[in-house]
Amino acid sequence: MEKDYTTSGAQKLLYLLNEKEEVSVNELKEKIGKYTKTQFLEMAECLEDKGYKVYVDKSKTLFSLKEKPGYKPVSDVVRTVKIGFISNPRLVSSYSTIGALYAAYKIFDMEDVVWVNVVGNLFNDTLYNKRSIARRKEYLEEMEDLERRVDYISKIYPKLEGRKTHVVIGKRDIAYDKRFKEWKNQVEILDSKREDIRVEGREFQPVYGTNIRIYLYSVQNDDGVSQYYTYDAQRRVEKLHLEEKYFNIVVFGGYHIPFEFPNWGVANYVISLPSLIFQTEHMKTLRKVEPIIGCYVLELRLSKKDESGRRKLVELRTRFYNLSKFAKPKDFYDVPVLDDFREKRLVEYLFERNEATLGDLSRLLGLSRDKVIEYINLVNSKYKEKIKIYEEGKKYKIKLPLKMNFSYPEFDKKDFEEVIVGAISDTHINSPYFSEEKLKYVLSEFKKEKADLIIHGGDIFEGFPGAEVYSGQRYEITTKSGEELVDLLTKFFELLSSYKIPVVVISGNHDNKLFKQIGWDVIKYLVRKLFENKIFYAGDEIGIVSFNNTVLFSIVHPRGGAPYTLGTPLEKFGRKSSKSTILMLGNYHKACFVYDKNPRYLLPSLKYRDTFFETGALVSHEGAWLVKFYVSKPSREIFIVENRFIDISEDLDKLLDERNLMEIINIKKESGNN
Repeated sequence: MEKDYTTSGAQKLLYLLNEKEEVSVNELKEKIGKYTKTQFLEMAECLEDKGYKVYVDKSKTLFSLKEKPGYKPVSDVVRTVKIGFISNPRLVSSYSTIGALYAAYKIFDMEDVVWVNVVGNLFNDTLYNKRSIARRKEYLEEMEDLERRVDYISKIYPKLEGRKTHVVIGKRDIAYDKRFKEWKNQVEILDSKREDIRVEGREFQPVYGTNIRIYLYSVQNDDGVSQYYTYDAQRRVEKLHLEEKYFNIVVFGGYHIPFEFPNWGVANYVISLPSLIFQTEHMKTLRKVEPIIGCYVLELRLSKKDESGRRKLVELRTRFYNLSKFAKPKDFYDVPVLDDFREKRLVEYLFERNEATLGDLSRLLGLSRDKVIEYINLVNSKYKEKIKIYEEGKKYKIKLPLKMNFSYPEFDKKDFEEVIVGAISDTHINSPYFSEEKLKYVLSEFKKEKADLIIHGGDIFEGFPGAEVYSGQRYEITTKSGEELVDLLTKFFELLSSYKIPVVVISGNHDNKLFKQIGWDVIKYLVRKLFENKIFYAGDEIGIVSFNNTVLFSIVHPRGGAPYTLGTPLEKFGRKSSKSTILMLGNYHKACFVYDKNPRYLLPSLKYRDTFFETGALVSHEGAWLVKFYVSKPSREIFIVENRFIDISEDLDKLLDERNLMEIINIKKESGNN
């Protein structure tokens, strides 16, 4: 084979594509040579670089110069990698759900992920050595047979055609087999039964041909977060020894709450995965955590190949899918449809509680104990193939057949309304550490993504002449008079409004110092006097914004310094916000996302590290959030949250190079806004 196969192969590929409407990989192997599918994609990419539009089907086996349904541009395929993630299904426990698992794999198929990662505890362990009553409630006696359990999962676990599921072993995947009196790795047994499931034992997952490494960790305290969401994860990341020449993504399973933060220690991005299990008694009483049921898709957008033949990461996006509506505990049992009211109550009661005394059932059905026994015998006789109610140790239990057939749910994007928000904060525009060029870069990214709304979380300016001290900290300012500050603010608001995207701002503690000194709220005055219907002033350090009657934002600029734990302010202010509210916090100069009943954000700064941060060795995140919310039209529930952290800590030239490129404010979405 030629060393530079892409150029010569691209010419032959173009000739064949001009002859036929579509060409298969098998035909290309006959006409061009026995290259791999990936190499043919690179040939097609070479044609795109020369100005031709080449399309490929979902299976990446058919090429065409014409755009067809189900086909994508080749550059989108070779320069985009999507990976699916789930954590803690804990099959088959009394708190696990198969419905949400199938929903996750349906999403992975729709997203066309290249592989799936299960980060910890695919299985539940066994009752061996479990003395706690709360713990014992997690286990189903009939599933204590490991051979039966793994055989069942091997038959019903969802599949993605042509793609693998990689499983990181969690502590519950190792279970004690009473029959053989030994500990066994359940995932290894499943691996031997299913070709598409693999034990992930590598130190990291390389994204081949790129500068990206993914590190997967199943944390041992797998019953939830230990303190304010992110504390344990931050500590763990700080202890990692990763090579800085790579873009390192660290993914945790076991916290049960989704959260993300960039640039911590040697990790460029950190993700905690949601769960696929309901709240257990142990989680409720000890950890005080309620799992968020869902899955993740990580999307990596790549550059063209450099001289060394590698691609670099240009853009990272995450998508969290809330799967709570598809989840039902113990939905792997085939519960028959019952018409009789008493039969239905009896079966549902025993199914939910696992066991009940005769007295419990007597009170439930309103029958004497003798009549209850007669009724149980009647149900057993009537549904002998599907239901068996039996007595064991003075308690009644129910046995139902295992469900063998599961269906994938259907998703229609028409059922969801998309809201795109660009979120910035702490610009400190008259600080020498503020860069207008970087602000323009961020705003252009918002414009490119057709953002519906821009939110500013406060601290628009640094200070004003004669008041350069705040809480004992002396800061530098570039404006020498009040007139200069007003002029600078006017130009700043003109720049924001020039992108023709509605902007919402609140005042921060730095902005308020002027108001307290001379009684003039310059932000409020300028916005309402000069930028009506373009920029909306939402309040002093706090504002509530309803966008298009679809989503509600609570924007807060708290006072006080930033705690070490990123999740602390999000927990503190989040517990006061409603389920339907999206919380955005300025002031802290840090970036973090948490989803716990509702989406919550720490907003990074657009001011790079000044002497205060440098001398105190404090972490500062410079950048912005670009977020897409997919909202269910009838219920207004948020189904998908897509996050992109726009990192501006690098030089602007490098950023451009790598791309190759409270009062409630009601805002209506206007057509043609962008």
